[in-house]
Amino acid sequence: MVASGTATLETALMETPMVILYKVSSPSYYVGKMIIDISHIGLVNIIAGKTIVPELIQDEANPESIAAEVIDILTNKSRMTL
Repeated sequence: MVASGTATLETALMETPMVILYKVSSPSYYVGKMIIDISHIGLVNIIAGKTIVPELIQDEANPESIAAEVIDILTNKSRMTL
């Protein structure tokens, strides 16, 4: 689990599987969505121009979703490397 930011690049350089988490206050999130139009929030995915690692944003960043992604990474050999 990695918070969105430069930590995602550092984690990718170490070739470590990750789930990017991003959650802010609701007003900040909705104002940001009105101002910024991007398809990804994680630097790894932005640089790649596609989804390399999953991003759980705002309401998706809940305990159930986080646990499901982490468990899948830990139990699915194809997801254990970037």
